[in-house]
Amino acid sequence: MGYYQVQQGDCLSSIAKAFGFADYQTIYQHADNADFRQQRPNPNIIYPGDVLFIPDLETKDVSKGTDQAHTFKVKRPHVQLRLCLKDDLHQPYVSTKYKLRVGADNWSGSTDGGGMVQQEIEADATEGEITIFPAGGNTPDEGYTFALQLGDLDPVEETSGVDARLINLGFGPADAAAPLSDDDRTEALKAFQDKFGLDVTGELTDATKSKLQELHDGE
Repeated sequence: MGYYQVQQGDCLSSIAKAFGFADYQTIYQHADNADFRQQRPNPNIIYPGDVLFIPDLETKDVSKGTDQAHTFKVKRPHVQLRLCLKDDLHQPYVSTKYKLRVGADNWSGSTDGGGMVQQEIEADATEGEITIFPAGGNTPDEGYTFALQLGDLDPVEETSGVDARLINLGFGPADAAAPLSDDDRTEALKAFQDKFGLDVTGELTDATKSKLQELHDGE
């Protein structure tokens, strides 16, 4: 089919859905994307400007009678949204009620023993929000609401990816938003390094990058 350049907000699942594939692995595992796989070993985190080869869709012929009505079922691509919710002391919100909205879909439930929320969502979803109720309330003013930007997380090798992870983990100025200023990023890195027993340099050392990935990405 050709090549596609990744845009901000894209993920492999949304790209696959846009080109008619039920499973992003059809694209990701294609032989012409070997270099891409080496560059992005975690298929859940890609970067604007990355280039993907999009193979041709394979068609399937089905023989059916013309004098009958037939029903065909088509698989709609979905992905698994996983959120780990922690307090300011980095302790998980265990068995905490939440309300989740992604696009026009809404769910409610309680976090598990590790503070996790897991929900199957549309592959091309781009935004949503989650409200948690640590004190057991039910209305928005009794909880904490966080906006969700789905598909926006950049690789940790990029400055934008470092900033997002620091902010999501609660480091940086109050009400911080990416991108951080150079000074704010340095202070956030120092606070993160001090919190987790790393050398306090204010720079993205290999140990700091690994810890960011471990805590934020579960890697």
